[in-house]
Amino acid sequence: MKKYTQLHLSETPVEDAHGGTGARQMLIKPEYLTTPFLEAITKGYLNVGKKFDWHNHTDTDEIFIVTQGEGEYAYKIGEQERSFSYKLDDVIIAPANLFHKIIASGSEQTQGFFFRIQGRPLDSHDYEFKHFHINDVPFEAIHDIPNSRQTLVTTESVVTDYLEAITKGTLPADNIWQWHDHKDTDEVSIILSGEGIYYIDDVEKPYKEGDVFVIPSDTQHKIHSSTDTTFYFIRVKSK
Repeated sequence: MKKYTQLHLSETPVEDAHGGTGARQMLIKPEYLTTPFLEAITKGYLNVGKKFDWHNHTDTDEIFIVTQGEGEYAYKIGEQERSFSYKLDDVIIAPANLFHKIIASGSEQTQGFFFRIQGRPLDSHDYEFKHFHINDVPFEAIHDIPNSRQTLVTTESVVTDYLEAITKGTLPADNIWQWHDHKDTDEVSIILSGEGIYYIDDVEKPYKEGDVFVIPSDTQHKIHSSTDTTFYFIRVKSK
């Protein structure tokens, strides 16, 4: 059985992306995971006036969550080009195989997390690009803590069958999401703010802003917040 992995953004090297027009940090490696379907989680950086030019991801959905900056997101439906503006805390779902590009504008660098999940090979599908703001997503109770989760993306939102969910978690200070596991499903958490303790099987690991945890499928874990904490979680099925 695979062990958990803990890393920090500050320790993750920055590399060129899209031919050097931007940059990225690769946050996970295949050896961290049980699932073969999570292709990548990256943090991307795009300076004002630069672009990630037209590209697609073969049989792979991509979800982009904006953590800084603004700009234009363009995409193609057949031969027709369309676009919309993006800003902080927007969520954008790019379905498998469809072309898109990102152009940064405004006064500060665009930053955000990209999640890419593989699906089954297919010739065509009828999924469309989706674009919404996190503030428009309702809160719900999870692990007996009220208003502590927003479900951003589910299986129904994407082409792939292997994405269970992407969520944003908000755990108030001195609260606990109690022991649980995810059957046949890996979970990756990114700590956006706050401090506390991750309990993973019989291990206690302090966490802080910028930490990333990979929890392999069927691993018991709980989270105890010392301060108000926010997370992004992605859960991807392993079979």
